[in-house]
Amino acid sequence: MLTTREPGNRNSSLKSKTTVVSDMLELMKKSAVCPYNSRLQKGGALLEDMRTLVRHWPPSEESTVGVATFVHSALAKQTSARSLDTFNRAFKPRFLDGDPKQAWRIVRPVEDQGWTAEQIRPLYYWITARNDKLLYQYATEFLAGQERGFPRVDSEHAALWITSTIRPVGLAWTSTVTIKVARGLLAALRDFGLLAGDAKKRFVTGHLSMATFAYIAFALHRQGVSGNMLVDHPDWRLFFLTTRQQRERLFMEANQARLLNYQAAGSLVSIDFPSNSFEDYAHVVTERTNRPA
Repeated sequence: MLTTREPGNRNSSLKSKTTVVSDMLELMKKSAVCPYNSRLQKGGALLEDMRTLVRHWPPSEESTVGVATFVHSALAKQTSARSLDTFNRAFKPRFLDGDPKQAWRIVRPVEDQGWTAEQIRPLYYWITARNDKLLYQYATEFLAGQERGFPRVDSEHAALWITSTIRPVGLAWTSTVTIKVARGLLAALRDFGLLAGDAKKRFVTGHLSMATFAYIAFALHRQGVSGNMLVDHPDWRLFFLTTRQQRERLFMEANQARLLNYQAAGSLVSIDFPSNSFEDYAHVVTERTNRPA
């Protein structure tokens, strides 16, 4: 017997398929533009791993091993899968494909110059925060405004902040994921030297040396930031430098140390540097900040 399908059923089926496709496209669109991720839940700063990869990167042109083998050899973790996960989750988005691009080239010269951990940590923090919007916003929008009035922070408060921050973009994580991200966020800030403590963390002051301040200013300058825009750049809030007076004082001190040339006349500001490459400037900063008194 020949059967026929009612037109209404066919239209209903077509409408259902169209709705599914539309929902999938909307989900893909949100995923593509969503500025937040939960990568921090699995390791936070991973500072020593990042430093190791920066010091060894890139694989030599003569090397016949793949990236996975190269990374596993450098990190020496228990399994190659864990090493590759660290590479894909942290090193690649921060130091290869992030902003600035190929950021490992920024920190490699100071690693080669033998800068101390205290000098180097803020550089890795700056690069990491620029490539993790959640970390960047938490530091610049929440912590920078609470440094004096909110002396301690904990994962519960951070989790509430995360939830309220990601909700406007249509993102919702489970409570388990959210608390893990919050702990990773605070652990990263502790490892980068901005917070101290275990469960309840407190602010740490004086974490940005003159050498590091000048080097970050140079890195921003290399991106085309100059004059007043360099003095007032929002990245300084990552280090709780929230007032113009604080930033101007550091630029004047860097000028006195001959790390840069800072000239201000009224509203006009001119800032120049004695080098054009990271390699040369790392050498200049090392020489002029470590010279005998």
